Amino acid sequence: EPLRSNSHPQVPTTTHITVSNSHPQVPTTTHITVSNSHPQVPTTTHITVSNSHPQVPTTTHITVSNSHPQVPTTTHITVSNSHPQVPTTTHITVSNSHPQVPTTTHITVSKSSAAPPPH
Repeated sequence: EPLRSNSHPQVPTTTHITVSNSHPQVPTTTHITVSNSHPQVPTTTHITVSNSHPQVPTTTHITVSNSHPQVPTTTHITVSNSHPQVPTTTHITVSNSHPQVPTTTHITVSKSSAAPPPH
């Protein structure tokens, strides 16, 4: 479980989180938590979760919390699920408290071929 906490950063902080699950045959759960408190410089978070051909339940929990940002804060979240053959669940929570400057969040969720191809 990637856990990233940044309190009072005074220099630019960038976080890249990539989770890739290909052909999982057992239940797969991903928890990602990013917390940034009182950032005083630009803070950017990139989160990418890719699940290809899951054959069992796949669950992703993403939580991003930015408190009292005083400079631009940007969050990019991309979740891609290709050819899921069983339930695929994504939970995304983005919380920005008391932003005093531009706060941008990009969320992309892609689910392709929800039903298995006919044979």
